[in-house]
Amino acid sequence: MPSTPVDRLLTILERQQTTRIKRKRSKPNPDAPKRDKPPYKTERAYVLETLQEARVLLEAGWVHHEIAVDEDGNAVEADSPHAAAWCISGALQAASYKVGFPATTSATRRIERAARAILHSNGIQAQSNEHVIAAVARMNDDLLDTQEGVLAAIDKAIAEVE
Repeated sequence: MPSTPVDRLLTILERQQTTRIKRKRSKPNPDAPKRDKPPYKTERAYVLETLQEARVLLEAGWVHHEIAVDEDGNAVEADSPHAAAWCISGALQAASYKVGFPATTSATRRIERAARAILHSNGIQAQSNEHVIAAVARMNDDLLDTQEGVLAAIDKAIAEVE
């Protein structure tokens, strides 16, 4: 008979390993309605959808030096229902929420991949120790001065990801 708690635990574990519970498997019901599985999307497909949705948002309204603003020009969160204009990084954030979260990655990583695509397709590199989202914000605020320029930058990224 085991004397210490550790010995007792080991004895219990040994019994569990040697005892197998047989489970009865049920047969599929032939009359049950078939459930369609949602189509699998690759990470690239999610990034492309995020870029395309961001373009739609930026076409509706674009802003400098804020993530998003409402119709009165007041700063709001990117995914706010009151948002009327976005910077590129705000549009990526809002678009990511609209597209949905894949099981394989977080929204942040998808936003970062979309941001890298924008930077790469437009020949811009993040400065040393600069996060890609910050680089896109810098691109939005300092390098681009028109909504058309922003849309052209997004179009280049979409073409590269496609």
